[in-house]
Amino acid sequence: MSETKAESFEEVFASDEVGVPADRRTPYRHSGHQATRRDLTAVEFAELLAEASQGDRVPTPRPTPDTWDRTERDAEGIIDLIGKLPFRGNDAHYRRRRRSTRTLLKWLAQFEGATWQERWINGGLEDVQRTWVNQVLATYPDLATRSIRSLTCEIHTGMMALLVGQIIRPAYRWLLAQHFNVTLSQTRLMIDPDGFARLEAHCDKTDRTGQNRAGALNCVAMILLNKGGRITDITVDDCVEFAAAMRVSHRAARHVTLFYTLLFEMGILGEDAPPNLAAARAPGQRTVQQMVDSYGIVSPRVRELLIAYLTIRKPELDYTSLRGLASTLCLTYWRDLEKHHPGIDSIDLAPEVAAAWKHRLKRFGRASSAGDRSGRNPSGSCSPSGPSTSISPSGPSPIPPAGESGESLARSVRTSAWAPSASARRRPGCTSARGRGPRFFRPSSPQPSD
Repeated sequence: MSETKAESFEEVFASDEVGVPADRRTPYRHSGHQATRRDLTAVEFAELLAEASQGDRVPTPRPTPDTWDRTERDAEGIIDLIGKLPFRGNDAHYRRRRRSTRTLLKWLAQFEGATWQERWINGGLEDVQRTWVNQVLATYPDLATRSIRSLTCEIHTGMMALLVGQIIRPAYRWLLAQHFNVTLSQTRLMIDPDGFARLEAHCDKTDRTGQNRAGALNCVAMILLNKGGRITDITVDDCVEFAAAMRVSHRAARHVTLFYTLLFEMGILGEDAPPNLAAARAPGQRTVQQMVDSYGIVSPRVRELLIAYLTIRKPELDYTSLRGLASTLCLTYWRDLEKHHPGIDSIDLAPEVAAAWKHRLKRFGRASSAGDRSGRNPSGSCSPSGPSTSISPSGPSPIPPAGESGESLARSVRTSAWAPSASARRRPGCTSARGRGPRFFRPSSPQPSD
């Protein structure tokens, strides 16, 4: 191999599209604006997923398996498997795929794990969705003996082979951050080709063409890359989970609903499946525990306290009010505290913590969907008692005492959020919130009489 001057890995193309530098990549456009895209950890993605799914039915999708036959094979067995897959191309393409697969497996072999899926997870690439190629190059063995540019191309080709060959199954937060083109088209040829052929035949029969059709087929391919199996194995909850992940990744579009419609029309989702994705996402009435758990409360003590308090309030509130109160307490109040003060485990807040939360509420307030409409304010007696929680019944309650005028949590959220500005006036006597969101009209102050 000819000597080639080694480039620094910072100069390597980090985009999934070979030849497009990361700093020049066009931001993904969604709904008429440029979406802000950044790397997300598993915890951050789960929090955004819970927020994006707020008010939706909680799905129970199929979990990604921990192990399966292909990911347990040794390196030579995988290379032989990739060589037998019906890829398009000539002998040169065949040799390049084998060489590229060996290159990426060499990097994965550095990490601990009984399977290639475990090594993939331990390699940490799912946390660097947009610069994963740089991560591979920075830790690649014998980097000084290779041309970084040619090695980059091999890494991309090897990744396509491992994905299509079902050797690894990345999470949605990594898959949706990539700009796949050839990989998804090859997925439709390698993973359940008969199922995709029937899906395309149904598209032809129902006159679905163009980008929406291609996007819907790619959505199905993404689900198979993550879950494995065949198209007939996809469930309604798999679709709901994927649609929520698309919204978090700022890639929601018309084909997100079309892929569900196609699967429903073909009878894949079952006879009792909702007719469209909106109906599949629509929740029934959740239990108090389901409401609280949907917000991902970390502290078990506070979780038990919130469940006990909302259970006490449930008989006197309608469902909408109860759901709004749960959102206020769990999301606006406690999850915000856990985000800014990791490890917090008591509602007995230090003065500086309480002051910081009130400041954030005034500056970045979130309008609650419903407040405490009954006027009842729980004192310490509403805290749970008994062995289920170690929080004292005489301790502070989730909502401050009613005697403190203006300090009710729900009232604070309602009055501080979406405060209108002078430039946002719509008509005499009314103001509205800034931006494209819903209009919250408030009567202006009465004018002095002459």
